[in-house]
Amino acid sequence: PDICALAYQITNYHVDMTVSSDNYLLINEQITAHFSVGYKHGIFRAVPQISEVLKLDDDGKVESKDKMRFNLEVISSNYEEMTELQDNFYYIRLGSAETTIPAGASRTYDLTYKMFIDSRYADYNQFYFNVLGNLWDTTIDNFSAEINFEKSLENTDSKVFFGAYGSNQQLNFTWTNDGKTMSIQKSDLAVGEGITILVPFENQYFKTQFVHWLDILIFALIIIAALVCFVLYKKGSNKTLCVPVVQFN
Repeated sequence: PDICALAYQITNYHVDMTVSSDNYLLINEQITAHFSVGYKHGIFRAVPQISEVLKLDDDGKVESKDKMRFNLEVISSNYEEMTELQDNFYYIRLGSAETTIPAGASRTYDLTYKMFIDSRYADYNQFYFNVLGNLWDTTIDNFSAEINFEKSLENTDSKVFFGAYGSNQQLNFTWTNDGKTMSIQKSDLAVGEGITILVPFENQYFKTQFVHWLDILIFALIIIAALVCFVLYKKGSNKTLCVPVVQFN
């Protein structure tokens, strides 16, 4: 699209993420938006509830693909915030319906939220995540991110991809000496371009101290249904029942 026709542009976008071993992500985003036209109220942040994840074998090849489900909880925001779940996306509105932003003005949105990871993902041997989604309908001048892990990682096989959906272009990145923090920087991202990280784990990283509640419910219903069928069968099958036979003399 014509950049001049965009209602706003993101001049700076910074992500500070902590990957907790307790099966959640703590994410802080600072987004500075410059509004080219007036009468806007703010921005929307779209976060997918379901994301595709890859499971790798010991040689780093794709072993299987699966879907990972997140539950999102907004912790804080420096602007009025409203969150709505629709079509497997969390839409976070940042801004007030009663307040407009004049043309030529800039606003910095500071948003902190948690993403709770489905426990069935906990035994995967890598972390595959979009630190910048590709749903933004505007350009991003400068993007940076710091992804913090609680444990030191063997990060020689880590990768960062950028571009439109399905792109395999790779981006340079750095690690701190303790192997706990990955840093990413990218300038001049076009509309629809995102950034995805892939960090292999040598050992299990996430905890699996609980089983997914839906699996428990399904298993319990199967057991209950089997017991009910067995009881009904035993009650209805009387082996001592005498059946009269018609005889002709």
